[in-house]
Amino acid sequence: MRTLSALTLGLTAIIATSAQAQSQTAQPATPAPAAAAAAATQGAPSLTVGAKVYDAKEGEVGTIESIVGGNAVVATGTEKVTLPPSAFAQWPKGLVIALTRDELNAAAAKARADNAAALVAALKPGAEVRSVRGTALLGTVKSVVGEEWVVLTLADKSGDLQLPRKAFIMTPAGLALTFTADEFDAAVKASKPQPTQ
Repeated sequence: MRTLSALTLGLTAIIATSAQAQSQTAQPATPAPAAAAAAATQGAPSLTVGAKVYDAKEGEVGTIESIVGGNAVVATGTEKVTLPPSAFAQWPKGLVIALTRDELNAAAAKARADNAAALVAALKPGAEVRSVRGTALLGTVKSVVGEEWVVLTLADKSGDLQLPRKAFIMTPAGLALTFTADEFDAAVKASKPQPTQ
């Protein structure tokens, strides 16, 4: 059985963005009526890195740390939460969302806990594992080894692969890896022993 470590898979960057975004995405409630009215009169909000984010009472929520896939990653000082553009309205003072800093932190913590519980429940032998976008079947869970590893039987039946548990996430399509199908195929090919000369 082959083992892919986090280094072999190049997970550092992928997990830092995909898994974090997946596990920490908190979908706030619809913006407050005042925010919605302001958005209608002010036009679409301009989401830029470094922009301050406020709540409806002008309390500071955080700062946009990055833009990933069109969504804003807001750093609150405690959490980093990925929010869609629809969560923001533009006010004269800057960007506003319907949640306070404490509410956003609580929503992120709850989303992370819910995702962790769903992942534990889903990591069972026989469970299908898909690509990060849910489009490709990559394999099925063969076994869970302790707290750190999962053995995956590859969909193409070419063998088993041991992967770090942190490479698995829950998506709307179910259990998935933090890879696109192409990234996974490249990592699997790279893990195959090379013939000696």
